[in-house]
Amino acid sequence: MLHTYVALVPGHGARVSPDGHRAFHDPGARAVAQDGEGRSETLIEEDRVRVLANRLKRRLMFAGVPCGIHDAASPSPDTDPARSYRRRCLDAVRAGMASGADRILVVHVHLNAGGGRYPLAIHHPGEAETADWCGHIEAALDALPGLDRRKGPSTVVDFPRARGLIEAAWQAGKACAPRPVHAMVLEAAFLDQPAHWPLLSDGGLDLIADAVLSGLRAAGVV
Repeated sequence: MLHTYVALVPGHGARVSPDGHRAFHDPGARAVAQDGEGRSETLIEEDRVRVLANRLKRRLMFAGVPCGIHDAASPSPDTDPARSYRRRCLDAVRAGMASGADRILVVHVHLNAGGGRYPLAIHHPGEAETADWCGHIEAALDALPGLDRRKGPSTVVDFPRARGLIEAAWQAGKACAPRPVHAMVLEAAFLDQPAHWPLLSDGGLDLIADAVLSGLRAAGVV
């Protein structure tokens, strides 16, 4: 079995300039969730995806899978989100190289908005192997309460915003990795879907992390 380094790249976030002033802030999607007792909580994508990335890293490490979280540096003068993602991908690929893994999987960790009910593990149509991995992850997530399987494979053709994230990982691989670099964009739930709010709690994010790991195992990635 090939050894895979799993690089987790949490989406959005803040980039802070060296003088302490916030140069650029991209919180991602947000929604106000309410429980059955009328209490409300503001869900912000940049916060939830970092919790999810940490939960997933903990499970991968416990399973003996080399992995790491590659986030925006802070402080950082970088005010360009695209350049920030490229830098994160470079860090991810270099870490994968240093680990001695046979291949590198970059997982861009995001959450969706728009009221849908389905989980997404988005791949590029040119990556048949990654498509299979994404299918296993979506199947595992689909078993969670409140999530419904989307018809058809989740590719960048349907979700073009994911293209730049995936291609940033490929470019990093071409620059410094003489081994395969795969990439996907994970959007496991919708922030503004009431049926998904329980999954976006701390305990619910544990369920999502368990499902992603189960999908990776079923696909033979880890």
